[in-house]
Amino acid sequence: MAGSKFRNAGQVCVSPTRFLVETRLADDFTARFTEAAKAVRVGNGMDAGVDMGPLANERRIPALEALIADAVDRGARLTTGGRRIGNEGWFFEPTVLADVPVDARIMNEEPLAPLR
Repeated sequence: MAGSKFRNAGQVCVSPTRFLVETRLADDFTARFTEAAKAVRVGNGMDAGVDMGPLANERRIPALEALIADAVDRGARLTTGGRRIGNEGWFFEPTVLADVPVDARIMNEEPLAPLR
């Protein structure tokens, strides 16, 4: 499932954005998904061994940062990622949020990014 989420840096219309998981399975799901996100190799998509390339444009970086900040401010947990990678290009860490309240922007807006 993580491969589908982070394909094309999550910038695909069919990329899953939100997962509603039964409470008794949520901790295990989050832990496994977080580990899968941490294993994603980010870089130039033309390089061998790279799993995920850059965002489509620079505007996505502050948009993602705002979505993440809003979710965390509302009580979500950031389990991995959440930051731009380096200062060149539009690379962003595969990011996982957990326990996101339904009124957070990320639950109501399409991020088109490597953010779950």
